[in-house]
Amino acid sequence: MAAEFRLTIRAYTKDTIPMGVLADYLADFAKVLGTPHQVHLDRLEEGSVVPVILVEREAVPKVRERVHRLSIGAGPADAVRAYQSINERLRIDNGSGSIVDVDAGGAEIIFFPGRESSDQSYGAIRRQGTLDGELIRVGGRDRNRVRVMLQSEKRSVGNIHAKKSLAKELGNHLYEPVRLFGTGRWRRDPIGIWTLEDFSVDSFERLKSDKLSSAITSLRAIGGGEWTAEAYQEISDLRDEEEDD
Repeated sequence: MAAEFRLTIRAYTKDTIPMGVLADYLADFAKVLGTPHQVHLDRLEEGSVVPVILVEREAVPKVRERVHRLSIGAGPADAVRAYQSINERLRIDNGSGSIVDVDAGGAEIIFFPGRESSDQSYGAIRRQGTLDGELIRVGGRDRNRVRVMLQSEKRSVGNIHAKKSLAKELGNHLYEPVRLFGTGRWRRDPIGIWTLEDFSVDSFERLKSDKLSSAITSLRAIGGGEWTAEAYQEISDLRDEEEDD
């Protein structure tokens, strides 16, 4: 049985929303849900602008899992970007919004603060976790805090370091898939996107290539792969050091 998902756009009515604006919201909503060929616009409901989307039966489990992960800050990168885009549109349009899974009790599963968004961010937290990816860099000038870089889901992940003895072991597995165990420091922004600020490696294990592609890692909990300017700067610094070596 197909499932219904509603996006409530509390910024317009059916009579006032421009067609192009509605199209932009719908495009982002489709990216939030995923499986683009299996989600279909069914109707617009009255009141605020409420597009009702039908998800084909075969895609319902995938869509619900995807939306659930997004709601807890662990969604894939494209879904996170779409969420941010909808929220920014609502902020500009002086509105707010939500997504409801009609056939799962009609509960609000995702909220878009829009105009209620603030610039407040939350303090960093430290916790143990794992990072999975292809090991693409071990080295740097600081021999007591050796920098490590992973490639995960076509993204370079920096802000990782290991002690010299462990870095030597890691160096034997360059360009191989690995899982790093350690303690990380993450910071969450007001709309739930996590940024990795630092990760200290305690140990590691090799991964088979087929396991790497399906592993559920802490990277997915960091904003679905959304990296800040500081993270990109870290990557740039590593590249500069490599050229200097």
